[in-house]
Amino acid sequence: MQEIPVDVAPAEILGWIKADKEHDGGFLEYFVGAHKDFALEEEFDRTAFDLDVPEDYDLVTATAELSIEPRVERNYWILQVRVKSEVGPCRQCNEDNYAPDELSPEEFEREFLGACPGCVSVFLGAETAEARRHFDDWLETMRARH
Repeated sequence: MQEIPVDVAPAEILGWIKADKEHDGGFLEYFVGAHKDFALEEEFDRTAFDLDVPEDYDLVTATAELSIEPRVERNYWILQVRVKSEVGPCRQCNEDNYAPDELSPEEFEREFLGACPGCVSVFLGAETAEARRHFDDWLETMRARH
């Protein structure tokens, strides 16, 4: 699925979700999910961290994604807000120390959006022109409603 950049502010998207949850009593016309995951990067600028024995360290990075998907099977699309940031260097770490975790939209906003504003990207995944039109219609509806 191709990732297409979308010019929508993450705060605007989260505002829609919050407003719709309050108005609809938690039942949304779209699915919302968020999660975070970690990775160990072996190749990074070790001199930037002033490490005692640089080769003993890996860089831990966190990636958090908030996803919005329509409740449809045809013309499917997915809107994602992705934040990738550095957690920091870690000596003798393994990935078991950094387990993936599900987040609420509020946790996603609190933990990731404010922490790294320049690390945020918003993109659309859509495989067909019809799916893109379906997303464009949804986006127009959301902007008009809010």
